[in-house]
Amino acid sequence: MFKLYSLLALSIMMSSAFAGVKKVEPITSYGGFTYFGSYEPEKPKSPLDIPKNIRSQLIQHLVKRLGSEFYSSLTFNGGQIVNIGELYEMEPNVKNHEWEVHSFDLHFELSKPEIGIQSYIAQIQLRQDGSIINEINLPDFSKNPEKLKIYSLSDAYNKSQESGFDTEHVNVTLAYDTKTDNLVWKFEQRTYDDGLTMVYKNIEISAHSGEIIKEYQSHGIR
Repeated sequence: MFKLYSLLALSIMMSSAFAGVKKVEPITSYGGFTYFGSYEPEKPKSPLDIPKNIRSQLIQHLVKRLGSEFYSSLTFNGGQIVNIGELYEMEPNVKNHEWEVHSFDLHFELSKPEIGIQSYIAQIQLRQDGSIINEINLPDFSKNPEKLKIYSLSDAYNKSQESGFDTEHVNVTLAYDTKTDNLVWKFEQRTYDDGLTMVYKNIEISAHSGEIIKEYQSHGIR
């Protein structure tokens, strides 16, 4: 009944500007939202819609993790505020669900079109007391300030081309890797399609160093 619609990394097709030269369009991503059946969460339009104590706690945490300059570059982009009591009344079965229900799911937009990021939505989920359920999907820049330098999409695109990817048939996404605390450019190219099964080759490139992290195959079924 309850589904997490995650569109955290929206794939886009790249198109040619003219023969032999690739025009790299900045990527756009969207945040994920949780569906609660008949219960409709509040949708905050500004940070002022968040309770003051939670807002203060959140800002303090984000400034500590991201640094004041990077935090100031983000724009609030909505999310969900869940009244747990009302949710349990309307959807009592949610109490038995395997995942912890958040009270706050807050979204922030990163926009740096000059390096290939039109819009990347970072989100953080909090409990009613403001403690963190799921950390914001951005690196801990305070511990690793070198990660503040983001390798451009154009350079990552060239790197994928050097590895044999067809520039006319590639999808690219920007994603956050929780294991390495890195942003990653992910490129995917379909290499086989018989109408039922599909095969893709993939390459992941660090969005901080430009290093190729891994190359692998993946499969899909229609």
